[in-house]
Order: sequence, then structure tokens, then C-alpha cells
Amino acid sequence: MQDLKIAFYQGFIPWEDTTTALERWSTRLNGNVPPAQLLLLPEMFSTGFSMKVEILAESMQGPSVTWMQDHALKRKVYIAGTLMIKEDHKYFNRLIMVNPSGEIIATYDKRHLFSPGNENQHFTPGTEPCIIAVEGWKIACFICYDLRFPVWSRNKNLKYDLAIYLANWPEKRISHWRALLPARAIENQAYVVGVNRTGKDGNGVPHSGDSILVSPYGEVIVDAGSETGWCFHQLSAEKLTQYREQFPIWRDAD
Repeated sequence: MQDLKIAFYQGFIPWEDTTTALERWSTRLNGNVPPAQLLLLPEMFSTGFSMKVEILAESMQGPSVTWMQDHALKRKVYIAGTLMIKEDHKYFNRLIMVNPSGEIIATYDKRHLFSPGNENQHFTPGTEPCIIAVEGWKIACFICYDLRFPVWSRNKNLKYDLAIYLANWPEKRISHWRALLPARAIENQAYVVGVNRTGKDGNGVPHSGDSILVSPYGEVIVDAGSETGWCFHQLSAEKLTQYREQFPIWRDAD
């Protein structure tokens, strides 16, 4: 396993306007993007966290999925983000991972739907975890509210090396976000990255960003604060392996 270069974007998402959102994401990708192997986008990156599934949900051949495939192929990178997807007369908040050939290599349907925001009334929960191999790294995929449920994130027998949480996490609970991401890294001895948005959504809910990348021992090594733009880091395979060998608490897990 070699080092893995990842980049994630923190910024505003146009509300319930897929066309404008995808145009803005294209501009961001045409800008000063770090030389990463994996690009991460926030939850519902083409619509914002809306519940208008009948109007906004797409098929797996829809414009947002096609946009991900086109840009992954063009830039020869992996891209992950979440979208509203309609499938078999049901709606899912689905994380999609596309490889540098433009192929969908993994999907994950959000397991824990945010009932305080009525997400559970519009979407169907996922039932299966998702761990995907990317450049030799095992990556566990999660979405926003999943962060609050450590059993679902449990890294039994080191099943994964990096956990990604793509989110629309509101500013008023950002202290929880900043506490739980390091906790997930510490207890699972894995890198953890949380990617959030900024600005008010269409419901007037403010988002402060605060996207962070945390080391396996709980150190925040990238902190986006409230800034808009790309963040980049090269994950060290050697440091991860050494830490797990020197302090193998994972062997004693329940």
C-alpha cells in the first residue's frame, strides 16, 4: 500500500438547482485542483439537503451521475459524492464512487436517515455497509448522520484504512461534528475525513463548513475552518501501519 493523495471541496451548494450546481462544480474542477487521486464532494452536492425527492431525484443514468463519470474520466481521478437517486420506485441518499475510467465502482445508501429533518419520511434507508479498494487503500463510505452511530462505523479486524463522511452538517451542531470525527478515528485506528458544505441552505439553515481530516491517533491534520475551496493531504501508509503495529488495540475490540 502506497500513500494516497486526497482532496475535498468545501463550499456553497445552490439550492434545488442541479443545472447551476453542476456548472459551479465544473468551474471548481477547472480551477486550482490539487494533484489528488481521490476527490470528495459534500452530501447532495447537486441539490443541497432537500426533501423534494419527486422533483429532484435522478436515475443512475441522470445528469449528476453522468457529470461525475465525465469528470472522473477527464481528470483520471476517483470522485465520490452523494445524490438523490430514484430506483425501483424508492428514493435513496446514495454515495457514489466513480473510478478514473468513468466507471461506478461502489454505491452506498445512507443507513441512518435524519429523522429530525424528516429524511426518513422521504428516503429508504440502506442496509449494507460499503468498503471499497482505492489504490490499495480500503475506504469505508458513510453519509452525515451515520457519524453519530459508532457501531455502524466499527472497524472490526481493520476492515478499512480510511473512513469518509460526506455531509450537510448544520453550524448549530458543529461542536458535535468536531468531537465525533476524531472519536471515530481514535476508536477505529483509521484516517477519517468529514466533508461539509458552507452557507445557508434553502430552509435558512446555516452551515459553517469545518471539514476536517483526522489521523488514526486523533490529530486533526487538515482543518478547512469556514473557508471555501479545495483541501489536500497525502495520507501516509507507513504511519498508519506503524501506529497499528505499535499500539494494536484493535485486537481487543468487542
